[in-house]
Amino acid sequence: MSGRSGVCRVTAMSLMRVLSNPAVMSADAMSSRQAWDVVDIVLSDERFDWHDEPVGITDGFRRLSATDDRSHKL
Repeated sequence: MSGRSGVCRVTAMSLMRVLSNPAVMSADAMSSRQAWDVVDIVLSDERFDWHDEPVGITDGFRRLSATDDRSHKL
């Protein structure tokens, strides 16, 4: 095991969503810019690597999730 963790677009968005949510963070909720700064700090830590999404993943996600229902559960 390398001791490194991967961060991708989805995990970065999830972290930013939590950090900017006043229901979670109360008065410490951040702006999107501040949340990006936290992502940058995480990525500057040698224990983390950025991982781009594989080619075609967006198309596959769209095929699976572009339905006519109104569910928020993707």
